[in-house]
Amino acid sequence: MPSVYAVPVTGVDFNRVGRPQVHHELSRLLGHGSEDWSLRSSPEHQVGSGNLEVGVLTEKLAGRLPRALAVGTELHFVGAKLAQTAVVTGPPVQVCRTDWADLAVPFAGGRPVRSWDVTFQTPACTHPGVHYFPLLDGASVFQSLLAAWRRAVLKDWAPRGSESLDPANRYMAAVCSQYGAALASLPKGLALAGKQWDRDTRLDLHVSAIRGHTEIYRIGQNSNRPAIELHGFVGSLRLVSVDDELAALADCLLRFGEFAGVGAKTSYGFGSMAVSPWRPSSDR
Repeated sequence: MPSVYAVPVTGVDFNRVGRPQVHHELSRLLGHGSEDWSLRSSPEHQVGSGNLEVGVLTEKLAGRLPRALAVGTELHFVGAKLAQTAVVTGPPVQVCRTDWADLAVPFAGGRPVRSWDVTFQTPACTHPGVHYFPLLDGASVFQSLLAAWRRAVLKDWAPRGSESLDPANRYMAAVCSQYGAALASLPKGLALAGKQWDRDTRLDLHVSAIRGHTEIYRIGQNSNRPAIELHGFVGSLRLVSVDDELAALADCLLRFGEFAGVGAKTSYGFGSMAVSPWRPSSDR
């Protein structure tokens, strides 16, 4: 049950508190792995009070969050030269929510599209190995969201058995289970939802327009190790599918991305995104 909560806090200078400190405290309080939630935004450059916006991907965590971050809960932000305590001043507010059945309906039941404008509101990066690079290609967006969907939908539904999934979600779960993050090793001739997928099928989205800039962040520095340097992209990409079946799958994943974030370090607040379908002026 993907959802977004706004958590009001006060008593902290967010000019000094960084993403790692917020990530550490939310991980401690929520008691879940960072793959179950994303930090959509924190009140950067604010002093005193603001909202932490948290995307939640599973039903279990959606039930736990209001208790874990109840009024009066203290968040202790500690760093090399930092020691601040914030207090939750009001109950977490569910800003928006959806369910897997709705997410698994391509185009939300409306007119099909093959293009989307994706806006990265916080730096989005990919982590192909040792380094973190700006996320600027459709394949990385696709693979990241496919893997996140697979993790979340299986956690929400596995205890109930796959028979409890509606047909659309069984298809999505099957696609994600089969492809996951290893899209290059598809079994030859696999048929799903009436389409023949094989190694020659490009599970990819093309970039037709780009506008934005890169930002550099350094996190994780302490006395025992140097900082990790992340290069992230902030701005918008126009993604295009050249295949109708792939467009349907991509639309489901991109709408899911508004809750999950995309790319690496989403629980640190990287990769928050918004998506809107795009049509040529002649088709509007």
